[in-house]
Amino acid sequence: MGEGSRERDGHGHFSTRHCAGIQSAVQPHSALGAFEHVLVSPEGDRHGLVDQLLAQAGKRRTLRLTLPQMFATPAIVAETDLAATVPRQVALASPARRKLVMFPPPVPLPSIAFNLIWHRRNDAHPAQQ
Repeated sequence: MGEGSRERDGHGHFSTRHCAGIQSAVQPHSALGAFEHVLVSPEGDRHGLVDQLLAQAGKRRTLRLTLPQMFATPAIVAETDLAATVPRQVALASPARRKLVMFPPPVPLPSIAFNLIWHRRNDAHPAQQ
């Protein structure tokens, strides 16, 4: 698989097009439905976009853990028998990436938009270009 893509629209908006399902590399790969899942929900919800799209496809997943942010998810998945759907770049940037198996998400997912903000004094900084 390629590393996915990130695009910047010139207004501080980034999007990522490729999401990935992840699971521990030490667990045998099988149907995603055989695993319990981690859901990332800053609001603490127990149902997310992936669950909505799975329901539309007549499928469901079992949630075992809800996290308020996505960056701990790869490390948790790498050390457990859980699976998760996260942006590919999050999985690839994780120190746990070598312990993960990445595969396409169980349903087609839309791009995820990220809005970046910074103080105006940093507008000319090379990292913001």
